[in-house]
Amino acid sequence: PPRSTLFPYTTLFRSVKPVEVDSLISTVSERIMHRLRKLAPLAKPLAALLKENTDSIVDQSLNGIKADAKLSGTAFSLADLGSHLKLFIAALSEQLERDSAELGPEALRSAAEHGRSLRQRKGVGVSAVTGEFRYLGEAVYRAIQGKLTSMDIAPTLVSDLIQLNRGLSLLLERSLEGFLKKTAAVPRK
Repeated sequence: PPRSTLFPYTTLFRSVKPVEVDSLISTVSERIMHRLRKLAPLAKPLAALLKENTDSIVDQSLNGIKADAKLSGTAFSLADLGSHLKLFIAALSEQLERDSAELGPEALRSAAEHGRSLRQRKGVGVSAVTGEFRYLGEAVYRAIQGKLTSMDIAPTLVSDLIQLNRGLSLLLERSLEGFLKKTAAVPRK
């Protein structure tokens, strides 16, 4: 073939030197690390988000419960319910910080107590327990959604959400056990 047709091919391989490849890799690596260091402060752990937004989450939960005709007359006093919800949110935050599959015994006792208290009220069914936890879960997700722009790069967001759901389910389970049993629920270890 004529020499002119080989020009681009031969030039490509002659222009790259092994030393330049190492330099290129080093430069790209440095730039990536520099960008990651800039982004790191933007990623906020879910546990911190829950702590910072506890009052808002509790208020949204209570507002939802008050507005729900099935729940408005059956729940704890709003102050008592708010205290329980704050304890639950603190327990969920702690669970996320410890990276644990389980909740603390105090939160589980409180959930069982909450269920027992609801059982003692006339006309209250299991739907009251599940409804309260539904409103708590929705308020938590709204708080996450509202802060998602600063969290969406957090590498642990999905695993934290899975763990959060597990914690909410454990609280609901213990509360239902307290609601359905005549004796006090004993925290599992």
